Amino acid sequence: MKNIKQSKREKYIDTLSNKLKEWDRDLEKVEEEIDERFEELVNDYRDKIENLKEVRPKIKNELNRIEESSEEAFDSIKKDLQKLWENSKKKLESLKDELGID
Repeated sequence: MKNIKQSKREKYIDTLSNKLKEWDRDLEKVEEEIDERFEELVNDYRDKIENLKEVRPKIKNELNRIEESSEEAFDSIKKDLQKLWENSKKKLESLKDELGID
């Protein structure tokens, strides 16, 4: 009778040990997937930030053009600058919204 109980005990130990090994493998897969997705997410946001940073000199350049322009050329340059500004501002606001930043 003692052998049967011990056998059940050993079987239980083996079964649970195998389940724990499977648990460890599954947990490791989840961690790897999280790491991969996190890296992709970080890279995506960094790309978005870099794109926005690249626009700033363009805006500054157009602003300089307005400062140096005549009244006649002002409206044309302003139109282009305003469009660039609005598109850039929307992208920045969208990024802030995605991140929950006020």
